[in-house]
Amino acid sequence: MSPEQFKVIFESRLEKIREIEELKGKQYSRRGDRFSHFKDEGDIIPELSLWYMWHKHITYTKYIIEDIEQGILPSEEMLNEIITDMMIYPVLLEGLIRERIDR
Repeated sequence: MSPEQFKVIFESRLEKIREIEELKGKQYSRRGDRFSHFKDEGDIIPELSLWYMWHKHITYTKYIIEDIEQGILPSEEMLNEIITDMMIYPVLLEGLIRERIDR
């Protein structure tokens, strides 16, 4: 893949991240809190709640890789969804930690 081809993929992914974060941010925010979804998970800290949700995506990504070893490729839709989600979770974690630092 040429650097130019990769740049197109990279820029497209960044745009998709912006779109999905805006959509899911509205869906999951409650009481004016972008992180309410993680904070409402019960007796664990929000960062750990996020980790458990993120880990589900990490595990699924591993399954995709294992499937590729067997010659099974993911659909374009599934690849887009999992890659975008995997890139959003670290930024959400950063937000949670920065919010804690700023308190």
